[in-house]
Amino acid sequence: MLMQHAILVEFVASVVTPRFPGGFSVWEARGEWRSAGGSIAREKSFVLNVVHPPGHGADESLASIVAAYKERFAQEAVLRVRSPACSSS
Repeated sequence: MLMQHAILVEFVASVVTPRFPGGFSVWEARGEWRSAGGSIAREKSFVLNVVHPPGHGADESLASIVAAYKERFAQEAVLRVRSPACSSS
């Protein structure tokens, strides 16, 4: 399914914001990946960047966002990258 801006805005508002009301960054992207059947897929996507303290609450929230994205946009997989970070307020 092609990602349209209005669809992205609605997904972020209904799925992401309730789970991370403290804030996050999101931007549109284009991606390429090999499907389970071996074909190359090129499609619009988006990147979600969330800085959060470690713990099950954030992990569960991210897992539910991934599941919702896969279901709503008929995706086989969603890339999740974890990396330690320092932040200051």
